[in-house]
Amino acid sequence: MNTQDSRKGMKFLDFFALSFGSMVGLGWIVSSPLWVGNAGGLGSIIAVGIVTIMIIPIGFCFIELTAGLKISGAEFAFAHRCLGKGAGFATGWVLFIAYLFMLPWMCISIVSVLDYLFPGLQIMPLWTIGEYTLYLPSTLIVLAFLWWVVITNIMGMESSKLLQNILTTSLVIAIVVFLGASFTFGSPKNFYPLFNEDIGSSAGIFVALGSIAFFMTGFDTIPKTLEESHSSLTYQNVGNVMLGTILVGGGFYALVCVAIGFLAGGEISTMLGVLPAVRVFGEITGSKVFEYILLLGGFAGIITSINGFLISGVKACSFFCRANFLPASWGAVTNKNVPKRLLIAWGIFPTVFLLLGKTLLTPLIILEGVLIFIVWGFVCLSCIAFRKKMPDVERPYKVPGGIPMMFFGFLVSAVFVVLSLVPGTILSIDSTTYMLLFGSIIVGIVVYFGYSRNKDVLILERQKLMVDEQ
Repeated sequence: MNTQDSRKGMKFLDFFALSFGSMVGLGWIVSSPLWVGNAGGLGSIIAVGIVTIMIIPIGFCFIELTAGLKISGAEFAFAHRCLGKGAGFATGWVLFIAYLFMLPWMCISIVSVLDYLFPGLQIMPLWTIGEYTLYLPSTLIVLAFLWWVVITNIMGMESSKLLQNILTTSLVIAIVVFLGASFTFGSPKNFYPLFNEDIGSSAGIFVALGSIAFFMTGFDTIPKTLEESHSSLTYQNVGNVMLGTILVGGGFYALVCVAIGFLAGGEISTMLGVLPAVRVFGEITGSKVFEYILLLGGFAGIITSINGFLISGVKACSFFCRANFLPASWGAVTNKNVPKRLLIAWGIFPTVFLLLGKTLLTPLIILEGVLIFIVWGFVCLSCIAFRKKMPDVERPYKVPGGIPMMFFGFLVSAVFVVLSLVPGTILSIDSTTYMLLFGSIIVGIVVYFGYSRNKDVLILERQKLMVDEQ
């Protein structure tokens, strides 16, 4: 049983709010026009369906490892236990960097919302980098929201959970309004062209796949936070909510693509950061009220993502430190089981990056996709090794289809990473993203051989948090 107060702890709906709120964020407003513009109305829906099918086997691997190994640390702990120390460090380091870079682009996205909602804030310019000028008022507002979420997390899980539940509810309300108004005021004739006729249907769908895949993350927040679960939760509940998040997320993004198609179809702008969906939504409905509801829903979504990834990401990185891959003192927790030092560091890092403006928005989003798929590839390999090396371990949940299904999950991850890293492919990353990626890898190699290689790793066994399955 869970040792915490029986009235506290995260239940089924709390975990769904965490995972779905982390998944949706602002992507449904900022990036959905990119998908429809690149792939066409029907092409974008096909791309969402393909991504959902590809990610389900990865989700299966997460569930079997979470329920079977019963250890703290999620991805890096799975890799260490099943593949060895080097793989464990590599997985944990990539995850560490992924979460570190996740917050800056989320904060930069809030700037886009503020600039659209309140053009009057575009005063007192600080400096211009590339095509974008950074303004003092919007920058200070974003930093205030960032640190509000950081402080909320420092106060403990109950505060973080309450914030997540309230904002996710607001997000769902805005989504319902957006979908209803889009289908009411839009038109099926706007859905054409069904595919991008300029670059070809297959190429358009392929371009959309990369961005959609990144915005399907969120289900993987759950294994990192099981220590906070309510005593009534079972591993069956965990499996259901993880798989359910993937399916609901895929269905949601497909509906968003239909709504964008009804509003403007493939003619919509494909520029990130300029909120074309909001502009078109306002023009079609003729209502600033609908427009503001959409923006406020997007704003709630980005805060749920920041909060959700702080809850799960900082906790995972705390375990990584306390396992002795990095100095254990970095991941030390307070009496509320909160890694306060890491939370403060996670606030400082995006504060610095935010000062670079929107120039890094696209590279950071692309980098996130590559890093997350590297981690997911290690998880699938870990699940294969778990099944082969520890066949007698009790498994409350097994991946349907066994090792072939696990290998398919790994293949999906590997193909995405390879196509991103090989120059000249349709998913090739740009020079800025290469610099960020390989800079992170070099630092990781230095850390491993300079600190972690000769340290004894301590993977924590998770306390029995859940009641026995009947």
